[in-house]
Amino acid sequence: MLSPNAIAKIRSLAYASPQQEICGYVLRNDVFEVQNISTDPANHFKFPQESLNHIHELIADKKRPVIFHSHIHNVEYANDFSAFDIMMLDEWGLPGFVVHTPTGHYEYYDPSYIPPYVGREFHYAWQNCYNLVQDWYQKELRLKLPKFYLEHPDAGQKADWNMFLENIEAAGFMQDHSKSIRKGSFILMTWGKTINPNHVGVIINAEKNQLLHQPGLGGIRSEIVNYDSRYRKLTYAVYNHQEVN
Repeated sequence: MLSPNAIAKIRSLAYASPQQEICGYVLRNDVFEVQNISTDPANHFKFPQESLNHIHELIADKKRPVIFHSHIHNVEYANDFSAFDIMMLDEWGLPGFVVHTPTGHYEYYDPSYIPPYVGREFHYAWQNCYNLVQDWYQKELRLKLPKFYLEHPDAGQKADWNMFLENIEAAGFMQDHSKSIRKGSFILMTWGKTINPNHVGVIINAEKNQLLHQPGLGGIRSEIVNYDSRYRKLTYAVYNHQEVN
């Protein structure tokens, strides 16, 4: 996370530019603002090429600047990283900081950090149900699941949204038609008022019937629950990864 002084500096830059996104980077808590050359600066930011070159030089020197920018719209979810923001930070392998100009709210994201499994807040673009399962697989089973980005908070509630089913077999999972569970079982569920499966969790202890998942509804944080009749009723299918015995 950034120092209080760096956060205050970025906020002041954002407040001074309420009509367009600001951007820049922080190195050793020194804040460097960069000109936003996007053709749509109210909705996006873009670094000049020379600034990009400098960022890549810092990365080559094993330095990790924090990329910052602002969001200016006073609408729901604008106070958080977008899917595009997270994709860019993941590609660079750099942490990011976003400040919401109308409210001063800010978020910090580091692609190299795996937070505790239980108690995570829901962030649709970077701390959703799939991200939790992805982190568990990486840390506990040493398996990297494919990147997946939820483009909008309500995307999974749309009738034609079916990203899990369309991609799960290509990710190395095989369906267990008996729906029996074991450690690492990938539980695909229908969550909320939807037809297509739009929620996932992972069995972390089959003997104790423990399911780890990120509800994302009603402000409920990630939790370990008993995989009981309620969750079995919500289960669309059970999958196991072909590399997990």
